[in-house]
Amino acid sequence: MKLKVIITGYFQGDSGGGLMTQNANGNWVLLGVTSYGSDCEQLLNMSVKPRAQTFTNVRLYSFIIDRFTGMSTPKRQI
Repeated sequence: MKLKVIITGYFQGDSGGGLMTQNANGNWVLLGVTSYGSDCEQLLNMSVKPRAQTFTNVRLYSFIIDRFTGMSTPKRQI
């Protein structure tokens, strides 16, 4: 699987939860935050067209996260 491809889903109530992966060093890296999409009931109901699962790219907000937490996020980990 290419690094640019991520297959995932989420359950109702997961908004704000993290989309994480392990890098080559075995460290967990936060890639995104759950924004919106189809919940499991919609995905299992064949009569409803599912929406794409959408995550906010954390890298785009690393400056704000660093300022809020007082920590420095690595710029490239995967």
